[in-house]
Amino acid sequence: AGVELVVASDVDNPLAGLFGAAKTYGPQKGIAEDRLPAVDRVLEEWAAAVGDHVIILVRMLVAMAVILATVGLLGLASAMGTSVVERTREIGVMKAIGATGRRIRRLILGEALVIVGVSWVVAVLVGLALTWLVEDLIGRLGFLAPLPFVVAPAAMLGWLALVTLGGTLATLLPARRAARLTVRAALA
Repeated sequence: AGVELVVASDVDNPLAGLFGAAKTYGPQKGIAEDRLPAVDRVLEEWAAAVGDHVIILVRMLVAMAVILATVGLLGLASAMGTSVVERTREIGVMKAIGATGRRIRRLILGEALVIVGVSWVVAVLVGLALTWLVEDLIGRLGFLAPLPFVVAPAAMLGWLALVTLGGTLATLLPARRAARLTVRAALA
């Protein structure tokens, strides 16, 4: 899981990369043959430095995503807790006509998982659009060519699994509270 750095060295061939660029373009720029290895070495060092900065940027973005997910899960837990409190009478009526605690718990968890699923779809759509724009901008400004747009389905599915697990854990307490309500307490 590394970062692949592609740097443009020619307008006609923007994805040619840095490696070998000195041999190909050095004579055109007036660089002597004996200086080409040194130029290649400098270009490789520059590519490694840029790659290190990109890795730092990616790690910062992942950390921000984790923080946002945590805030979102806290909001989901709060919303589901409020929903249970606001729907106490409804839950009491459901229990009075035969709903079991397990059925109530599954209902609350199901609602939370729908919210998680919809939020994941929105996040993927917005994330892909922003990724495409940022890659294009950074590529054109930093490397004079657009960077390749790469989608990692495994990462998206991993994020879905993570937020589903988080959403389930965030909703367990409100769902358990709803399932334990007695008809008498709920309708009082």
